[in-house]
Amino acid sequence: MEQARIETAEAIYFFSGIGRQDLHTAWPYIHDMLQPAVEREAGDMSLQDIFIGVKAQTMQLWAVCKGMEAIVACAVTEILKYEHHSVCRIVAVSGDGIHEWKGFEKYIAEWASDAGCLRIEAICRPGFKRIAEPLGYKQTHIIISKDLRGPLH
Repeated sequence: MEQARIETAEAIYFFSGIGRQDLHTAWPYIHDMLQPAVEREAGDMSLQDIFIGVKAQTMQLWAVCKGMEAIVACAVTEILKYEHHSVCRIVAVSGDGIHEWKGFEKYIAEWASDAGCLRIEAICRPGFKRIAEPLGYKQTHIIISKDLRGPLH
């Protein structure tokens, strides 16, 4: 994927996928940025799972850079293959200034469409819905969970 660019009044942002060949260089920055998102996942996924997934090309890592400076945000996606179609799932989004660079989502959508996906989905916090709706997302399900490690009521 070519590097995409968004110019705002405050800065110029660049967006691109990080392939497995660049993973070791980017990972120290991505690791710390993704840590809070992974901690919110209640143990469903670890940073090591993401690293291994990107290295194995079962997950995709996307980065946003502010100017030519360090990475300021990142996203992780994976393609889920069902019997009759494929879906791109946004696994994690983390970083600063999302209102400045959320327009980069269209490049993930184009990539997912080119990969044969029929839709993009994300399991996210309730507040993320406000950010995603103007980009064309709608709530289709609610996920609830019950921790089975304690007393079962």
